[in-house]
Amino acid sequence: MKIVHAIAAVIFVLCLPLLLVSTNLRFIINSASFYTREFDRYHISQDTGLPREELGKVARGMIVYFNNGDEFIHLTVQGPQGPFELFKEKEMEHLKDVKGLVRLDYKVQGVTLACVLAYLAFVLNWKRRQAWRYIGRSAMAGSALTMVLLLALGITSAVDFNAVFLLFHLVSFTNLLWILDPSTDYMIRIFTWQFFYDAVLLLAGATLLEALLIGGISWWRLKGTKKPRHVGAKKRAS
Repeated sequence: MKIVHAIAAVIFVLCLPLLLVSTNLRFIINSASFYTREFDRYHISQDTGLPREELGKVARGMIVYFNNGDEFIHLTVQGPQGPFELFKEKEMEHLKDVKGLVRLDYKVQGVTLACVLAYLAFVLNWKRRQAWRYIGRSAMAGSALTMVLLLALGITSAVDFNAVFLLFHLVSFTNLLWILDPSTDYMIRIFTWQFFYDAVLLLAGATLLEALLIGGISWWRLKGTKKPRHVGAKKRAS
């Protein structure tokens, strides 16, 4: 049983960072307020000529698209010259690839959540009264791993975010549809590199806070559940 627990604990430790990151990423992807706040912060309305209300429609349309069964996105917005289709064919093809990554994030969240819950159920059933000692140690290890990974991401992003962003695209996509023209393609004009930089900061900050919270609670509980020394041993020592 100890070997089974050791394997399960390793899986739990590896899954915890993925669960936290995928959950926070899902929240950001589906946060219309984050989109609109970024649009306002970087003056996207002035740069594109699209009214703020239309950019809000873009934010909501993107979220709906990422969660529905449509293969391609179709967004009609009201511009200075009247209504028009926002994204060209190349942009729609790229967003199809992006949607695949979003769905992958959802799957990672579901699988890692199932693994984490299965580990908790296993330990609670196996050790019962001493379950927290095992869960706490694994949670501290998972939190530590999360913080190490975030530290590495933070350092590399601070040194050269553009290089990290480029590497992400090269690894994540099998085509070059993501290379867009800022003078003609609205996707890159609306979703600038600053948008993604702030998304990474929010993702890292939220995940770090959660890891610190989980690790801190686990340490505190472990500290309070240490086995007391035998009374007789104390008397002999005195």
